[in-house]
Amino acid sequence: MPRLPSVGGDDGNWGTILNSYLAQEHNTDGSHKKHAVTDTGGQVYNVKAFGAMGNGTTDDTTSIINTLTACASGGVVYLPPGTYLISNTINITNNNVTLMGAGAGATTIKAAAGSEGLAMIIVGNGTDTLAHTTIAKILFTSQNQKTANQAIKLQKAFKTWIYNVRIEKQYNGIFAFNSTETFFRDSDIRDTTNDAIVWENALQSGYDFYINNVVADNPEVTNTGNGISWLGGENFVIQNCDFLHFKDGFHIHPATSHHTRFGFFINAEFDFASDNNININNTDGGDIIGLTFTNTWTGTATNYGVLISDNGSGEIQGIRFIGHKSFHNGLAGFRLAGGDDIHLLGCDVVGNSQTSANTRSGIELSAGVGSNCSIVGCKSGNGFQQGNTQSYGINIDGSHTYTNINISSNELDNNTNGGINLNDAVIAEGKIVNNTGRLVNQVFEAGTPEIWLTNTTTNHTSKILDDGNLHIEGENQNIWINGATNANVLLATGGGKVGIGNDNPGSKLSITGLPTSAAGLSAGDVWNNNGVLNIVS
Repeated sequence: MPRLPSVGGDDGNWGTILNSYLAQEHNTDGSHKKHAVTDTGGQVYNVKAFGAMGNGTTDDTTSIINTLTACASGGVVYLPPGTYLISNTINITNNNVTLMGAGAGATTIKAAAGSEGLAMIIVGNGTDTLAHTTIAKILFTSQNQKTANQAIKLQKAFKTWIYNVRIEKQYNGIFAFNSTETFFRDSDIRDTTNDAIVWENALQSGYDFYINNVVADNPEVTNTGNGISWLGGENFVIQNCDFLHFKDGFHIHPATSHHTRFGFFINAEFDFASDNNININNTDGGDIIGLTFTNTWTGTATNYGVLISDNGSGEIQGIRFIGHKSFHNGLAGFRLAGGDDIHLLGCDVVGNSQTSANTRSGIELSAGVGSNCSIVGCKSGNGFQQGNTQSYGINIDGSHTYTNINISSNELDNNTNGGINLNDAVIAEGKIVNNTGRLVNQVFEAGTPEIWLTNTTTNHTSKILDDGNLHIEGENQNIWINGATNANVLLATGGGKVGIGNDNPGSKLSITGLPTSAAGLSAGDVWNNNGVLNIVS
């Protein structure tokens, strides 16, 4: 700790000790100014005692490196208020080191002109585990917009704390590789050309990443990267964060040798993406398992609010959105095109299909969706003053068989064309019940809601399979079966039956569009003989 020399005890060292003391900032009574520097058990080393100027023009790289060298046994490397210009990477290679400024508005580390590809701070050497590093209360910026690397890189770092930092004008903000127990909080990342945060961890070698109260935004630069690129790792929590104006707000795509498991997103916002606000895909071959999004938001993306796609060899399983809001996106609020055990629970999906009104739906299920998926208790339609722009509340791709699917208790009113569009989809071992809005609503009828099963293309088959029975409950419920040319409509196949109970007064079964003669029909076909249904024997 810098101090005044002692009479009789520091003979021969007065000059060195006095210079170290004078390099500190003092109050008028001679005491040191307090900058909330926490001594973590080691000595506090002031970079100005090692020659740093902090004037924004002198290159302070060597002085900061020399301070870290002196801190080899651990301690606090303190940067008083000022701007510290660097032209080379600052490497932290010793355990128990804290790099501490006086505040992100007071202490700045700036990459000099000509250092646009510079990695500013690297923690660890990537081979040996480096433990207990803290970086806090510093603004990291660059003379010019960075074109490569990042402000802070962690490589095989253990128990790293990064807090109260601001990162600006970088290529990537923070890059964590094979690092465990990383805590990043109370910070801002602005104007990154690529990704704000990258987490890349090989199989079972990186886990426990906590991000809390972080804002990443790109209002001033054209960004080709993501708010978060997640390339592998497990056990992570992202809470109370905002990611704005990126290509994808959150993009998860682990490589074949990686996996991503057990992630929790709580009160996080992903907004204004030029592609998708949340993009979950296994294009690169890794597994994605067990992600939960609670009270999160996706809005105003050019394409999808949330896109889940299975177009690789990895597994996607166990993705849950609970109380999520997806508003005002260019295409669909949710597009589910891959994965098993995908669940939307109590979500609001409103005002989507902004690119071309009434052409896309709030929630879209497409080929690639596996089994055990559900949409329960959601609202997909007009509301929250977003306008009636969605074609359907839920649109189901007809080229796929959906197994053990549950679409129930959803509010699907106030979409342009209806509540649920089945197209020619096959629903096996599942249920579509207790939803408001019409099921495949191509013809509007006055009165109470109907269930519509309508083929829209020729030579296709629509089936609702639930142990061979189609169930309908409620008063004045009408089942209409309208077949297009050469279309086959099969209900309750395999010896089942279609029934309307006597306890549903006013209900009826109507079959329209039947042939009016038996010519060309086969045994078992039904034709309309002047209002009487005849079955060809």
